Amino acid sequence: MVDELLVHVAELIEPDRAAVEQYLEAVAADVAEALRPRVRAAVLVEDRLVVDDRDRLVAEALGLGLDRARAAAVIAALAEDLGAAVDGPAPPRLREWEEPLQAARAGDRGA
Repeated sequence: MVDELLVHVAELIEPDRAAVEQYLEAVAADVAEALRPRVRAAVLVEDRLVVDDRDRLVAEALGLGLDRARAAAVIAALAEDLGAAVDGPAPPRLREWEEPLQAARAGDRGA
């Protein structure tokens, strides 16, 4: 009986990967809606997203709860939707385990 209870508790506390992905996609959609006007303003003059603006917008997306890879993808997709090219090389991709590790370390430092 205790084993069965632990299984149910684990399902509530630690959802399966599909549930986590669904949640992350919902957060990404919210971030995209929040940053769409800022991306539009950034590409308005030059019809492209310059590196400084891209980096600033990715940092904002990180602050709104996205991981680095998803933040960069959201900003690039928003620029693409507006028909704007994104300048510079793509930001380096972290391995899957690096982002949670960096977040945990930042939490330990109180950042």
